[in-house]
Amino acid sequence: MKYAVIFWTSLKEKVMYRTDLWLQYILLGLQLVVNISVWQALYTNDALMLKGYSLKQLSLYLLSTNLLALLFSVAPAFRLADQIKSGRLSTLLLRPVSLYGESLVHFLGAQVSSLLLELGVIGYLLWTLELSLWRLLWLLVYLALALLMFYGLMLLFGMLAFWLLELWPLRAFVTACYLMLGGRYFPLSSLPEAIFRFLQYNPFSLVTDVPARIMTGQLALERSSNYFLAVLGWIMLLTMIYKFTFLRGTKRYEGVES
Repeated sequence: MKYAVIFWTSLKEKVMYRTDLWLQYILLGLQLVVNISVWQALYTNDALMLKGYSLKQLSLYLLSTNLLALLFSVAPAFRLADQIKSGRLSTLLLRPVSLYGESLVHFLGAQVSSLLLELGVIGYLLWTLELSLWRLLWLLVYLALALLMFYGLMLLFGMLAFWLLELWPLRAFVTACYLMLGGRYFPLSSLPEAIFRFLQYNPFSLVTDVPARIMTGQLALERSSNYFLAVLGWIMLLTMIYKFTFLRGTKRYEGVES
């Protein structure tokens, strides 16, 4: 019941500040228009065309990755970091809820609108690209696990605030990683093979590039099982690191407060 209250409170906060939500969507739309326009200009030269991607396929890929970035928000990292720096974490630690559970439920409540938008896009792609129902089910399971993985990663980033004096380096670092490693400007598979092999299993790629390629039919389901296992591996690794970091961080936090 206590987690349900947190969920609905987070959802109502998101709806209450719907102007911010619409601005976020508008900015995303403008970014997409600029990005696709640049690629449209580049595609006038055959030498600059990406192998395996028509302009339509590339546009759908960029639409998918950027909308997925709305669902896989970095907000939990900055929310936790702000709680640590402001001292509000002390109140949370005294409540009969876990930090992990409270942050997760708050995150899910805030992402309802993005999830509905994402489901609409998936439905559109199913209709236009005639993707199979099995691909849809596989994608939904993958997204659920990837959401859990990405949330764990964001909590770890947020807990760096236990040791950082300022938060702006954290914001810059997370944003840069997302933009460069998540395929939001170009498909990672278009990179030289050696670089792609090195980057393909990073968490940012697993939550944007991989599901976007599944959604647009660029990635065969039988080849996506490796990414599925990678997500499971990241979840286990991040959970262990979280437990260790949380204990070290809260000890430091309590020591500073006292």
